Parts: sequence; structure tokens; C-alpha cells
Amino acid sequence: MQKRIFAIDDDPFALQLIVAVLQAEGYDVLPFSDFEALLQAARQQLPDLVLTDVVMPKVTGFEVCRKIKDAFFPSRLLKNGLFSRERS
Repeated sequence: MQKRIFAIDDDPFALQLIVAVLQAEGYDVLPFSDFEALLQAARQQLPDLVLTDVVMPKVTGFEVCRKIKDAFFPSRLLKNGLFSRERS
């Protein structure tokens, strides 16, 4: 099964290059220039990896990572798992 990678970048040339290189290595790559479109696709199927540009006009790469973490991996669930043994 191919690993799925979401790539987000505001530079169309950089995005095209990323997609070409990763597809040549056998990855299933979905390109995005808009974070909301990436988030919608992630709701359908989470990728194995999100490759993001750091400097983009609407949202930074750091914000992309934080928003994906908050949407799909809430820290409250992690904390409950970490402390469940101590409370038993």
C-alpha cells in the first residue's frame, strides 16, 4: 500500500517539484495550495505525512501542524492516556 503524503505550499512551482519527486519515489502525493482544502481532505482520510512550507501568506507551516494536531490528535486524549496508570 502506498504511503499518502499531503504537500502544501503557496508556490506552484515548488509544489509541482515536490509532487514530481515524491511520486517518482512511489508515494501517493496530494498537493494543496490552501489549508482549508487540506483539512477537508484530511477529514476524509488522514495522510501518513504532511509536508508543509513554513512561510505562506494565509497560514504558516507551524500553524498547519498545530491545527492538524488540534483537529485530529487532541492533547486531552494524550494526557488522559499518560496519567491513567497513576490514578489506578
